[in-house]
Formats: sequence, structure tokens, C-alpha cells
Amino acid sequence: MKTAGKNSTWIYLTSAILLGVANLAFAAPASPPQKGLEEGVRFEQKLRRYGWLEKKVFPSDDEKLERSALVADADLLKSLGRLLERPSVTGSPRELMQNYAVDLLMESLSQNSANGAASSATLASLQEVVKNPDIEHNHGWFDEHARKSVAGFKGEILYRWSSAQPDQAQVIAALLPGPLSQKIWANVQLMENENSHLSEATVAAKTSKSHSKN
Repeated sequence: MKTAGKNSTWIYLTSAILLGVANLAFAAPASPPQKGLEEGVRFEQKLRRYGWLEKKVFPSDDEKLERSALVADADLLKSLGRLLERPSVTGSPRELMQNYAVDLLMESLSQNSANGAASSATLASLQEVVKNPDIEHNHGWFDEHARKSVAGFKGEILYRWSSAQPDQAQVIAALLPGPLSQKIWANVQLMENENSHLSEATVAAKTSKSHSKN
């Protein structure tokens, strides 16, 4: 998960949430599922290319077309939910791929592509991340660091998805699989409300300043 700007909030936010409810116990599988382990390898070249294109300040026409093609790649998009369900170590290659994956999903969502397959794949991956119940269980193989990693990306998806599509809040809330996910969602809503109030206060201050000059 990214460690700068608003994304760093999720490291501390999810850590506090998880430590606060660490004693919750739920039935869980005895061994880790294998889903998602191969996705970063399978699409690593495309994700790395997207990450490179994303950083281009003055892309060429060909690079713009290439980026648009990646944003509309349904096979790539539908694989990203599984990738984001897997824990990663800070600074690891998998975490880098996951950061690219989040940005790619959000760009695809914001474009509201006319490509039905890409749009459907994007929503399917977002829903998969939100519905993932792994952090709700005391997995023997799922240690604290793994849980924080998965919770962090879930928090980022919840924040960015609900910010991009606030009318989908009820749909998103209905996908939450358990109390830890619900706590993350509650903090997302709190943060969004604080940002909204701050924005309103800023606009009001600018308006007042403008009127005083007149």
C-alpha cells in the first residue's frame, strides 16, 4: 500500500481498528486459499507498464492509446480483485503491483467506460475486495502484518470507490462481510464527512473574503 499522502492514513487507521478488536474469533479455514497468488505474475508486465504510463507527464499519442487500452482490458481488470485480496510486505514487488491495481481500477471506474465488459470487470473486482472476509477471521496462517495489509487495501478501495460514486454507499455497505470491515467503512464515512465539512468551510471563507473586497 502506498505510504504517502492520504494512503498513509490507512496504515494507522486499520492498525488501530484491528488491534482494538484483536480478540474477536471466527471460524476459518485451516490453510490459506491460493487465489490471487498467480495474478501478479500473470499481469505483472501490464501492471508495470500501466504504472510507467501513469507517471508520464507528457505522454505521446501512442502512449495515451496504450494506457486507454489497459484501462479497458476486461481480463486484466477482473483479475485485480484477487490480487488485492492477498497480503503483501511493505515495499515488496507484490505491493507495488497492488498499488498499480488500485489506481487502474479507479481510473477505469472514473471513465465509466462504454465498454460493458471493462465496466463489469471493474465493479466485480471492487466488490470482490470489499466482500473478502479474510480479515474477519483468526486464520492461523494470517498474521497481524498480513491482516493489516489486506485491511489497508480494503480501506483504500472503500474510500476511493465511495468518493468517486457517493450514490453507491448503500450498495457498498451491503457488501461488507463482518465487523472489522464495518469499522473500516465507518471510519471511511467519518473521513469523508470531515473532508466535506472542510471543503464547505474553505468555500465559505473564500466567498466571505471576496464579498469583503467588494
